Amino acid sequence: MECSGTRGALNGACINALAESSFWVAYSTFSDNMAHQFGGAIYVDVPIVRPPLFENISCMNNEAGYAGGCLYFHTSKQLRSAEWIGNNIYSQNIAQSYGNDIASPLYGVKYDLQIQYQDGKMTIFNASSNSIPKLELYPGQVISSMQVSVWNNGQERIHFLDSEISTLKFSLNDSSS
Repeated sequence: MECSGTRGALNGACINALAESSFWVAYSTFSDNMAHQFGGAIYVDVPIVRPPLFENISCMNNEAGYAGGCLYFHTSKQLRSAEWIGNNIYSQNIAQSYGNDIASPLYGVKYDLQIQYQDGKMTIFNASSNSIPKLELYPGQVISSMQVSVWNNGQERIHFLDSEISTLKFSLNDSSS
């Protein structure tokens, strides 16, 4: 299968897999495709009856407006159970927020919060999504700047979120889906 230049889909410009049993993509090329949200070329939301299988696929120059420049899995469990056979190639795919090649919902989220005070002192919080920093200010103390960095799986920086952080915190607590 070859899919090239497909644009305008919300998720998975070439394949939006909502299969009921099994999903297998083999000896296929996906190039120059664009989805507005997830999975520039492929979006996978299949039950884990049989793991999704990818065999000798090429994914090049695809783009997703949020996550999964080439391939996006609806749940992190689907991503963890996927099987990869042969020589799968990923090159120059882009996701505007995270997962240039492959992504699933955020998991193992960590964040850094840097607070710069007017007097030049700085406070840095490094934490997981389950902890909330406690900030104490003295009367009249001025904060010059605040910077928050969010990391997926503790490794990949998130460029922007698709929902508020308070909303996101509750959805991250259930990583089994």
